[in-house]
Amino acid sequence: MDILKNYHSLKPYKDTPEVKVFKAKENSSQNEVVLKLVKKDALITFSKYSSLLQHKNIVKCYKTIESVQFKNDKYHLSILEYLNGKSLEQFKFKDCQEMVECILQATKGVAYLHRNNIIHGDLKPGNIIVVKEQEKSTPKILDYSTFFTQGTKKAVTPEYLAPEYSNGFSKQTDIWALGCIIYQLFTGKLPFGSRNEGQDINTILKNSTLKPLAINFNKLPEPYRKIVIKALDKNPEKRYKNLDEVLKELNKKPGFLSKLITYFYYLRKSLKNELIVLK
Repeated sequence: MDILKNYHSLKPYKDTPEVKVFKAKENSSQNEVVLKLVKKDALITFSKYSSLLQHKNIVKCYKTIESVQFKNDKYHLSILEYLNGKSLEQFKFKDCQEMVECILQATKGVAYLHRNNIIHGDLKPGNIIVVKEQEKSTPKILDYSTFFTQGTKKAVTPEYLAPEYSNGFSKQTDIWALGCIIYQLFTGKLPFGSRNEGQDINTILKNSTLKPLAINFNKLPEPYRKIVIKALDKNPEKRYKNLDEVLKELNKKPGFLSKLITYFYYLRKSLKNELIVLK
């Protein structure tokens, strides 16, 4: 039975022999959804979604089916909510307050995954979609729990990859990636270089292992400077133990001097119109 007969108005987002992604409407409810099919015997990486997870900063998974027939092959199917928004790398914030609120909400989303013993594994701006909910910008995390089928090479995004990635993924590798994202949001650049700027993968990975790290942390206001410095420690044991510690830093009431420094930082950014789309 072709599972897609329950849907209409299919619009392909991705169509390869291994992965097929469609935007569709459910026949009974007319709700818009995303159908993600991953070929059962494909030697690729894919994300194992769960319908048990419920958090406003995580993409909803309505249902997963371990094996469905589509045309002549068997696929793993995830039925996901359709997110009508832009990825973090495309989204332009109206002001700094909106940006720091998105940092807080995205951190809460990843912390929720960690509390449910789920490691994201490929945290980056492209996997965070910002949507409008009740006139507020809300980040939603997708492609969590990246799963590597047997015999595959791990697909990695080197710009957000912790130095110890070859030993496996952990809460600390996600914390490293979040540190890279926060640095990028405030500066418009990645801390260890980017393929978009001409660096190759090996150069980016080598840069992330340098000690001390060749980064100008003074570009960041508090508490983000402190958070990024600790999140990007080369030694994973010296990073935050969990994201609840990061949330505690984000929710601290700053002192007068810290508020004054941060105020002038944001003012300078606004006057220079530096709230830009990520490069």
